[in-house]
Amino acid sequence: MAPARTRIDIERAIRELLDKNGNFKTASQTDINYAGVNQLADILLRQNPHLRYLRRSFRYVTQICNAAIHAQVVSDLQAEEALALGAEILTALKQSTSAPLP
Repeated sequence: MAPARTRIDIERAIRELLDKNGNFKTASQTDINYAGVNQLADILLRQNPHLRYLRRSFRYVTQICNAAIHAQVVSDLQAEEALALGAEILTALKQSTSAPLP
C-alpha cells in the first residue's frame, strides 16, 4: 500500500499547488479535472521552472509506484528508492506551496 499512498499523496500535492497558484485556469477545468498524474506534473513543471529538477525523480517514482499498484514485480530496492524519492518530492512540493508567490 505504500507505493499507492505515495502516488496519491504526490498527485494530491500537485493538484493543491496548481490550484493555489491559479494554474488550473490555464486549461479548461474539465481537462484538468481528468488529467492524469503525468499530465499534472508536466503542467506543474512547465509553469514552475524552479521545480524542473524533479522531473526525472517524478517519472521514476510514478513508474515504480504504478508498477507496484498493478501487481508487477518491483524489487525491494526499487520500492525503497521510489518511496524515499517520493518523500523528497512531497517535501519539495510542500516547500513550494509555503513559499511566497513571485
